[in-house]
Amino acid sequence: MKLLPIGSVVKLEGVEPIAEGFAHGVSPNRFDTGKIFGFLKFLISLDLINGVIFFSRRE
Repeated sequence: MKLLPIGSVVKLEGVEPIAEGFAHGVSPNRFDTGKIFGFLKFLISLDLINGVIFFSRRE
């Protein structure tokens, strides 16, 4: 799994395709690990963005 560099901006495509990919990844008849890793990368990117905002506000 390729890790994202800190500070990289991930293109946000909206919630629907991510939720759809997550649902397809969880369903046992069509198990796609790529979509789960994509969802995890999305959550990590949100956490990084949140951390950057938090540290920039702290003075």
